[in-house]
Amino acid sequence: MTREVGSPDDAAANSRSVQAAVDGDALMRLHRHEVEERLGRGEPCSRHPRCGENGFSSDDWFYPVGAQAEGYAGAVPLLIVGFDREGVVTRVWNLRMH
Repeated sequence: MTREVGSPDDAAANSRSVQAAVDGDALMRLHRHEVEERLGRGEPCSRHPRCGENGFSSDDWFYPVGAQAEGYAGAVPLLIVGFDREGVVTRVWNLRMH
């Protein structure tokens, strides 16, 4: 989640890793506290327009996947995690960079 991204190839590598986790249902059916233990506390979806565009609620979480290296102005992948009323993950989404 914090690997430095300094090129489009770095962003694509992070994106492939996230997509493998999404495709493998690595987060599905986890409770909010379990996601926080594994990935840290996400940012509230109310702070990112991609959440609403993809049907996520304002209290779902998003994670930028990677930190932009100095001098790199490109995008990094974005992971969004959606929870149901009981705080269980019901869907995830990755802004694919590959």
